[in-house]
Amino acid sequence: MLVLTSAGTAMSQERFPDPPPAHGLYSDAVRVGDLVLLSGVVSGDPDPAQQFRGIFERIDRILQEAGSGLDQIVDMTTYHVDMHEHIDAFIEVTVIVAVGDGG
Repeated sequence: MLVLTSAGTAMSQERFPDPPPAHGLYSDAVRVGDLVLLSGVVSGDPDPAQQFRGIFERIDRILQEAGSGLDQIVDMTTYHVDMHEHIDAFIEVTVIVAVGDGG
């Protein structure tokens, strides 16, 4: 992902978490101005529904730390190794995230 600003505009970056996590020398999110950008949020859980729940919980924690939340997401691109196998679980979890679980 490449984010550009107009020429001559200085933009500062704030990384979350700070310091970076033990799993790598990269941040889970970067804030530039009013934008919070996330990339590479994954899960190793073998169950697709648990994977998606865990990923959205992690995204929510990261966004909360950055002063935002799931309700502020304006665009999301996801990558799936086997979308046909996982589509039902993905839809179930994204609906719960979007409208709440009623609890």
